[in-house]
Amino acid sequence: MPRSNGMEVVLSIVLLSLAFIYIAFRSVHQVQAGNVGVFYRAGRLQSTLLNPGYNIQLPFLDRVEEIPLTFVTEKVSDIPCGVNGGVTIYFDLVEVVHRLRLDSVVETIANYTSAYADTWIVDRLHHEMNQYCSVNSLENIYIKEFEHLDERLMSRMQEFLKIWAPGIDLISLRVTKPVIPDSIMEKYSEVSNQQSLALIKKQQRDTILKKAEVDGHKLVNEARKELSVAKIRMEQMEKEATSRVKIEQLANDMFVASAKQEADSWLYAMKRKAKSNQVKLTPAFLEYTRATALTSNLVLVHGENIPEYLLNP
Repeated sequence: MPRSNGMEVVLSIVLLSLAFIYIAFRSVHQVQAGNVGVFYRAGRLQSTLLNPGYNIQLPFLDRVEEIPLTFVTEKVSDIPCGVNGGVTIYFDLVEVVHRLRLDSVVETIANYTSAYADTWIVDRLHHEMNQYCSVNSLENIYIKEFEHLDERLMSRMQEFLKIWAPGIDLISLRVTKPVIPDSIMEKYSEVSNQQSLALIKKQQRDTILKKAEVDGHKLVNEARKELSVAKIRMEQMEKEATSRVKIEQLANDMFVASAKQEADSWLYAMKRKAKSNQVKLTPAFLEYTRATALTSNLVLVHGENIPEYLLNP
């Protein structure tokens, strides 16, 4: 009997140790880096967040869920889309990158649980795609408006998230080309080819117009250059003609001044001579001049038959 009691004590100790180890193991929870932990105590969400690393929780009462705070990519595939013409097409894949803000973790999980992405990303995307397709034609969706589909869907989803789940940030949204029936695909392939040809012709026309514009600018620049050169030459010729006129005018002025000076000198000499003559015209000088003239013109004739002399003026 004593030996049996000893075995029971040892067994009890072992069981208690295992129970303690199990409870201790259940009390420790590890949160991975890039995540935070939210925990429910007796089914009630607590407002305290668990940081990355090891955290102590109450076993059997606390339930922990890890919520990522990094960028998460939701891949939604095979989205049916009925266009307004009655044709149903499928979008193979839509990728949505989103992130939950740290300050909104508890509120978002309390409102929409940890599966918030299913409610506001996956389900909302299906709804928005069907809304968009129902008011658009296949041509618009597949050809004309497809390049803007990403932005429009993202804008619509951001509007609803801002109201209903503001803690979710949409980072990007990418839509792949939809899959349409083969019979319709042939038609739109032909349309796409025609549009490609039209685009090529437009690019060729734009190239020709651009070349013509460049050539026109070149001709205009050359004409402007020639006009500038001609203008410079005309200005130079004008300056040369002006210089010649000034030189001729200066020569004429010099000639006139010289002639005027010569005439003034001659007039002055005549006036001096007249004044001198006027001074000389006295009665005595006139008598002297008369006598001199008589004596200079006197001819004396001598002979036997001439008793007196004759005066011949």
